[in-house]
Amino acid sequence: MNDLLPATSVTPLLLRDLSRMRLAFFCGQTLVLLFAEFYLYLQLPWPSLLLTLILLATLHLHTVKRLRDQASISDQEIFLQLLADGLLASMVFYQSGGASNPFVSYLLLPICFSALLLDWRQTAVLVASSALLYTFILLFPMELPPDSHTPINLINVHIWGMWLNFLLISLFLLLFISRLAGTLRQQQALLHGAREQGLRDARLLALASEAAGLAHELGTPLGSLQLLVDELAARHEDDDTRADLQLMTRQLQLCRHNLQAMVQRSQQDSSVALPCDQWLQQTLSRWQLMRPDARFALHNDSAPGIPLPVLSPPNTLALALLNVLNNAADAAPGQAVQVHWQVDHEQLRLRICDRGITTARRLPHPAAAVGHSDKPHGLGIGLFLTLTIIEQLGGELLLEALPEGGTCCMLRCPIASLHKEIPA
Repeated sequence: MNDLLPATSVTPLLLRDLSRMRLAFFCGQTLVLLFAEFYLYLQLPWPSLLLTLILLATLHLHTVKRLRDQASISDQEIFLQLLADGLLASMVFYQSGGASNPFVSYLLLPICFSALLLDWRQTAVLVASSALLYTFILLFPMELPPDSHTPINLINVHIWGMWLNFLLISLFLLLFISRLAGTLRQQQALLHGAREQGLRDARLLALASEAAGLAHELGTPLGSLQLLVDELAARHEDDDTRADLQLMTRQLQLCRHNLQAMVQRSQQDSSVALPCDQWLQQTLSRWQLMRPDARFALHNDSAPGIPLPVLSPPNTLALALLNVLNNAADAAPGQAVQVHWQVDHEQLRLRICDRGITTARRLPHPAAAVGHSDKPHGLGIGLFLTLTIIEQLGGELLLEALPEGGTCCMLRCPIASLHKEIPA
């Protein structure tokens, strides 16, 4: 179980609950021993019992100090404390009735703690030691001197003690073990999410490496194509051919410009701080240059009077927005893409809607998005990149079908990950 759970995150919680359980045992046994001494008139060996209780209290105070110091606590230390708990509890039981003590089943609680979070080998050692201690107090009980002044039947007292012990053990399991089990499930879920995030980051790193290599390799063929276009332009003088060659030249120049801009953006530390509406307008203007055939309509859905935050988001956020805009434009060619934006003190919300043909669905898992595209010539990379960028910013991206037809892509990002204070 340790292979699935980071011990450093749960060990302090385990040690805190263990100290509380030890304190409850100390107080409960002290009251029971006083009840047996002054109400049942049992002659208990108080000098050795007090020494055992003092050792138990010392162990509790040591644990409290360790928790306050916030020192590193290992599983081995937890294991040794559980062993000490079993030994000291057995000493208390040995001196107060042995195996006939109705609270002797307390020895199961340290085993439960160990089985829940510690290594199985440590749990096996704890089980073996507890079994040996139980066997010892069963075979070699300390004889208590009989007292003829006992006012009630000890058998009935033992039965009621077993009933009380059952209630206490059940309460311990409810308060401590069940809470630790819930924490364990939460930690496993977090670890599973971290593993998925690691796979996404590895996939993204692989794509980035491929993109860097491809950008380097594209320089030579683009230069060769430009030379061929220049030679063809020199050979052909008719207007139609020259117009086509001029279009090819502009497209080649755009490719070279985009490659150079990609390298420059990757070398920048951060983007320029702009008010939210200006940043959005700047990104849409950039998209309009890339897609002169596409149209968009911008709608401000923010509440009146809300101050617009100054944003300095990473350049990757603009890339994610461009991917969504391209998908919307490709889904409904010739129709305007509807861009709704809304901002408050906590989040920036964007809704990019088209009137294409689609069905209602949630965004697929990023790992399944690479290599899968609904577009005829799509590579299936834009969706994966968009999801990864938004999630790294602590946001969320969802796809929903519109009742009148089409798809609405909703992006939500916390302002805290996009906001940059302007120095006075």
